[in-house]
Amino acid sequence: MSDFRLLVFGATGYTGRHVAQDACKRGLPVVAHLRPGSPRASTVGADLEACGAELAAVAWDAPAIRALVQRTQPTHVFLLLGITRAGARRESARTGQLPTYAQVDTGYTNLVLDSVEATAPSARVVYLSSLGADRPSSNAYLQARHVVETRLVASEMQYTIVRPSFISGSDRDEDRLGERGG
Repeated sequence: MSDFRLLVFGATGYTGRHVAQDACKRGLPVVAHLRPGSPRASTVGADLEACGAELAAVAWDAPAIRALVQRTQPTHVFLLLGITRAGARRESARTGQLPTYAQVDTGYTNLVLDSVEATAPSARVVYLSSLGADRPSSNAYLQARHVVETRLVASEMQYTIVRPSFISGSDRDEDRLGERGG
């Protein structure tokens, strides 16, 4: 198992922090990307660091992300990025800028994919997508994820696409209508 090196993007999010924590508990080396300025970076970062993850507070810019991927040489890159409407509103109130699905879910993910292709081409990419993202959509969320899926399928990268219908849990920060109805 020591041959694995995981790089987790979206580590302050609901899915990302659980993936990083579970991997640490299994004894796998984990580097957790934390967006500088993330409101959850200090609390989630402390939890991840306590379980053994290396924290990487790296800005979303191409040279910085590329350097991170090159330095860590991961065997697995987890792309667990995404913005929610509520998260976008909070970010807008905090920074004055309204993030979009195209910017975060597609743009930041593509930054990482560019870096993986250039500096760690043998890494397996694990991409958290969504049910319904396997085809073009007029829904901005699904379309953003479809664009990334299309890129992965057309690439020479090793990849796994995960398409959940809902992500839910009692410890989730945001409660969303319909996620607990099943």
